[in-house]
Amino acid sequence: TEEFGPRIDISGGSFSRRDSSLSVDLPLSDTLKTKFTAASLYRDGFVDSLSVNRSWGDINDTMVRADVLWEPSETFSARFVAERSDVDRWGPPRVLLEMGDPVYDPVTGINSNPRAQAYANIGRPFTNLTHTAGYPGGQVGEYQNRSTWEGRGLRVDLDRYTLDLNWSLNDALSFRSITGYREHYRTAQTDFDAADISFIERDFRSKGNQLTQELQLIGSYDRLSWVGGLFFFDDTDNSRTWTWVAPEFRDPALRAQALAGGLGVTPASVAVPPNTLDALNRVETDGWALFGDVSYDLTDK
Repeated sequence: TEEFGPRIDISGGSFSRRDSSLSVDLPLSDTLKTKFTAASLYRDGFVDSLSVNRSWGDINDTMVRADVLWEPSETFSARFVAERSDVDRWGPPRVLLEMGDPVYDPVTGINSNPRAQAYANIGRPFTNLTHTAGYPGGQVGEYQNRSTWEGRGLRVDLDRYTLDLNWSLNDALSFRSITGYREHYRTAQTDFDAADISFIERDFRSKGNQLTQELQLIGSYDRLSWVGGLFFFDDTDNSRTWTWVAPEFRDPALRAQALAGGLGVTPASVAVPPNTLDALNRVETDGWALFGDVSYDLTDK
């Protein structure tokens, strides 16, 4: 705005929720206006682990932003926005909803859940009673799990920059340029089974950047108006994903113990990748477009 003015917003709530934001309009001259914003969002998690001191579903985010508008004349304006946001959370509030309990049929020799039975055979029961959240008569509450994951969880660092330029060439024609640039770093560590076993767990990391550019020519004459332009983007992303699938059964002794326990456990039940699955990817994407739009008002209505 053209006048100095701060604004503060504060919110509170359950699970120690504390949200706050501060923004300040700071005009530096008749032609140069600025606005600065900072915000913080905080909340404790609401799904508790029975195995480690951790709660999931938390929020711990921050954001800062600078917005600068320069209008040196009636025919030109430039607006630059720079923003940094940080997400730092333990991760999504996962619980085990339901599973096929180990049920062994001695006639057919088949178990409804042989992998779960394999864990039971090595002394690590994995059933609805021991692990399913809110199961009637079970050991885990509705908003609880048995996850032992203590990694970083979800972390996102994002920097964004935008430059918007507008020229009025004459009364009927104007030109606009919109430039955007973004850099990101993201790590997402996920315990899919939400349990104290390593049934399936994943660690994902990515880093990349994106550049976009749009050029517009905007005009009008009498009842006719139009816009035409060019858009292109260039995006690069590097990522790496580690996945663990039942690594307990890489141990020959535990694998043999699971098989010796029987009850439907077969070699296929304990067949797991010999190593951590490791996927490394680099993706480069670019594209462009030409566009145009013409409108004609047949009448004043």
